[in-house]
Amino acid sequence: MQRRDGYSGVAEAAAVIEQRPQLRVVPKRRLAANAAAIAVVVIGVLMLSAVVLHTRLAERQLEIDRLERQVENEHARFDVLRNHRAELRAPTRLSGAAANLGMMPAIDTRFADVDPYLYAYVLAITGGIGDEDGALVAYDALDQVRRVRAAEAGIDSDAADNPADDPFDAADVANDVGVTEPAVAGEGSTP
Repeated sequence: MQRRDGYSGVAEAAAVIEQRPQLRVVPKRRLAANAAAIAVVVIGVLMLSAVVLHTRLAERQLEIDRLERQVENEHARFDVLRNHRAELRAPTRLSGAAANLGMMPAIDTRFADVDPYLYAYVLAITGGIGDEDGALVAYDALDQVRRVRAAEAGIDSDAADNPADDPFDAADVANDVGVTEPAVAGEGSTP
């Protein structure tokens, strides 16, 4: 009679069992070793990145310290220059420097009357007064008259700036202003 496992006898089954290799449970050390190796690599990378970050922070802090020292030095320099400026602008120093140059304090003050035509003539020759800062600006001698005439005639002001396209000649403008020859300052003549 045959057994359920296919062997006919106990001796035969024992011989087959002895021929089979012995099976054992292998501990899971391999998985634990891999996890430990990965953990060591991750911790190493994190530590290296922390070192790099700390180094960058230290470099930045050194740069900030250098800039703060430079700002403090410039503030000190500013204070020195401000004190020097205050000393130079002091009224006692100015009066002493003026006395060394032979100047005297004014006894009486007066305003000099300037003829408006003379003022206009000087401005026409030398230039005009700038809109932004009030400083003298060099213009063509008849530029302002050209602009006024162009505005009266309805001509574009850019076309009036070009002397070649000027419909008015210099003689007409001089006659309108009443200037025949330049006046010399101090002779008492006005244009």
